[in-house]
Amino acid sequence: MKNVSVGLIFLTIIFAIACKPSENFSGSESVSVVKLREVYGKNVSFTLINESSESVQIESTAHFYIEKKEGESWSKVPYIPCQCGTPCRPPAVNELAPQEMTEITWDLISRKCGNENGLTPPIKTVEEKVSSGDYRMTFNVNRQKNGMRIDPEQLVVYFSLK
Repeated sequence: MKNVSVGLIFLTIIFAIACKPSENFSGSESVSVVKLREVYGKNVSFTLINESSESVQIESTAHFYIEKKEGESWSKVPYIPCQCGTPCRPPAVNELAPQEMTEITWDLISRKCGNENGLTPPIKTVEEKVSSGDYRMTFNVNRQKNGMRIDPEQLVVYFSLK
């Protein structure tokens, strides 16, 4: 009986070690997310790594596509990368060689253009800290295989703010 108990304890420990914790990202076979925490307080920061054997392109990591969960649906969080009334740089494409990484950081500030005294076009940049809740960021990952572009992947990264 003692051997059975020891065996069950041993199997439980092996099972616990072998089980992978749930990941907070989905949609990409090529790119993984490392250093991602489930909950953030002051800013969001994580790293994207190309785990494929080919280079990938990640469309505009400077122009985030951020959404907040509202009930059962997701709503877009306004995020412009430049001051209103000034031209923004065109979206950049980050090329990642195999095993190359890029860091993503968001200061939890929503940015949009607003009107001041009815001015058109809106020229004032309105910034506000986002509230706590569940969020996700979406990145388009353009892939190649044998030098040919193949269907892009959509990498979705989930996190919470307290």
